[in-house]
Amino acid sequence: MSPHPSAPPSYRSTPTERGYKRSFRVPPSYHTVPNQQGRGEEEPLLREGGWPPPKQYGGPESSSKFLKPAFLVSIMIIGLLVGYNYASAAANRIYDPAERDKIRREWDREGSAHRQAINKLLHERNEMKQEWDVEHSKLLELRGEMKQEQQFWENQRHQWNKERSRWEQEREKWEGEKFERERKLVQWGDLQKDQACERYGTARYQAVLEYTPPGWDQHTACKVAPIEIHQREVLANECHYNGNQMVGVWNIGFDEPSCKPWWRDTKDHGCTSRGSGLHRYEAHLEGYLERNEFKAGWAEMCNTTPHTMFGHTFNSPTECAYWPKIGVYGFWDVPDWWCT
Repeated sequence: MSPHPSAPPSYRSTPTERGYKRSFRVPPSYHTVPNQQGRGEEEPLLREGGWPPPKQYGGPESSSKFLKPAFLVSIMIIGLLVGYNYASAAANRIYDPAERDKIRREWDREGSAHRQAINKLLHERNEMKQEWDVEHSKLLELRGEMKQEQQFWENQRHQWNKERSRWEQEREKWEGEKFERERKLVQWGDLQKDQACERYGTARYQAVLEYTPPGWDQHTACKVAPIEIHQREVLANECHYNGNQMVGVWNIGFDEPSCKPWWRDTKDHGCTSRGSGLHRYEAHLEGYLERNEFKAGWAEMCNTTPHTMFGHTFNSPTECAYWPKIGVYGFWDVPDWWCT
């Protein structure tokens, strides 16, 4: 059979060349094979150097993939057989009387060692418990002693508190007696009454502090030392220095008839104005100022002197007025429906 006229020169060799049989086969390069290693379409299928290609499909590498799992399975089966034989041999040895006696002696030896260890632990526990009991007894005794000592000191503290309280009472009593003795030594000068009254029913008195005991402060002596006024001992309401002298001031609101004037000659002046709703009354203050007499506190005396009209007491007038020749007058604006 003559070669194909259009085939390359390399295919014009004899059929026996390159190990081919006499029967003609299409070279593998003309079969459809997968694109290997990113080979492009323009790359020739036939390589330089002739036929066949260097790599053949289905070579020794593919066969080794099947040999490795089989080898592993064989090793596993062999291991299972060896383990089974060893376990069977060990199980058969149990039924041997000598082996059973050996095992029993080992058990007895282990049991004896275990019992000795238990007995040792029990002995140690008993000894430790006895030591604990002794320590606990000592602790209870010590606690009892501490409680007794605490009770003793508590009783002592109670006695000390009683003694201190008694001493403080005696000291306060002694200091009080000393204070009273020295307070009685304080001496006031002549008591003088102011010409003007402080307000209605209240007079003002003053006196100079003449003597204080050694170690006493004059202001303190002024505050604590009373003076007799209208047969009563009264403490000063104010204390102040007048130069280098301590002066006490008393505002006496009892037994002062000279400071209790009254209203007389009440006059009706009618309505203050048309539609005002107020009715005006006038009265003269008697018993405080004489004619042509002036006293500095006339306004306070006027405003604090009450007046009773028509069964109603007014504590102070609406207005006060002073005329040197006729004295002090008060005016009351009383609400009146007839003046509306």
